[in-house]
Amino acid sequence: MKLPNGQWVSESELVDFLVAVFKANGLDVQVDFAVSSRRRADLLIRGDDRRGTPDVLIEVKNITPQTHTRLTGVVEQLHLYGDEYKKLTGRTPVLTLATPGVLSVASLDYLRERGVSAYDRAWIAAAAKDVGLDGRAAVLLGPLDAARGEQHDRGGRKQDILRSAEEELATRLKAIQAGRSYWNPYQQICLEILNHLFSPPLELGIWERANAAKINRRDIIMPNYSTDGFWYYLRQAYRADHIVVDAKNFASDVSKNQVLQMANYLSRHGTGLFGMIITRKGGDKSALYVRREQWIMHDKMILVLNDADLVQMLSNRSTDEPPESLIQQKIEDFRLDI
Repeated sequence: MKLPNGQWVSESELVDFLVAVFKANGLDVQVDFAVSSRRRADLLIRGDDRRGTPDVLIEVKNITPQTHTRLTGVVEQLHLYGDEYKKLTGRTPVLTLATPGVLSVASLDYLRERGVSAYDRAWIAAAAKDVGLDGRAAVLLGPLDAARGEQHDRGGRKQDILRSAEEELATRLKAIQAGRSYWNPYQQICLEILNHLFSPPLELGIWERANAAKINRRDIIMPNYSTDGFWYYLRQAYRADHIVVDAKNFASDVSKNQVLQMANYLSRHGTGLFGMIITRKGGDKSALYVRREQWIMHDKMILVLNDADLVQMLSNRSTDEPPESLIQQKIEDFRLDI
């Protein structure tokens, strides 16, 4: 994963650093622990029965999981390891994800609700500072900006999440009720968030632009003239000359009708072939089916983002990580599932 210091951290580098942090705390840590004949956990911290501390199984991901698909995969993997470990030892471990990026509050809550703790970049940096390894952490992970906003409890540590601008946008997004009566403020906040996240390199979003026939009215269009980086890649691979966005303030999942509507907005000789539907929850199975159909038959790449995705990208932006990394993961998840 490419971090704010411009470096790529490998899984082995992250494992080695975590081992150093844990050992400096006097913990008994093992690397590549076999929970069964077929499965191995990246790290095991053995608990101390006298102190009442549990065993901790840690799965290390050097690419921070930001999408629902990837977070669910981590949860399933760790619970599988936990079940195997309990069969092996009779002990119930604490299941933990370790990753070099910063997870949003929504992602942390999603993991916690499913019995998984998280050591992300903010947690690791704080733990390293406690044992005098903050200099090494900065070299490996990049510096964390001290000026942050709201705090969130991560396993007993209070870590700042968002700087004021990102926190304000996330708070305003959450305050808008779902439903037709609030479509306009929802579309407006989506435009503000996208401009904050992606302009530059993208041009500022154009609001409510209809085509010449006055038939297809796109909520937001962000012209893409990028000549390098991720957005240039999207231009080359997906004809993303314009990022077409439809903001739907639905209380339920969007369905195939909204995907077909987006598909009508996209054309090879018009806006291009890349679009995003932003909604409160996500898309249902019919939406996924039509998205696949539009990609396979017409080369139209349509993503569905929800509130949690927007907040995760704001979290990325607040720590100088590329917010578009979530979009990259969304595309990868979609294509690898076909």
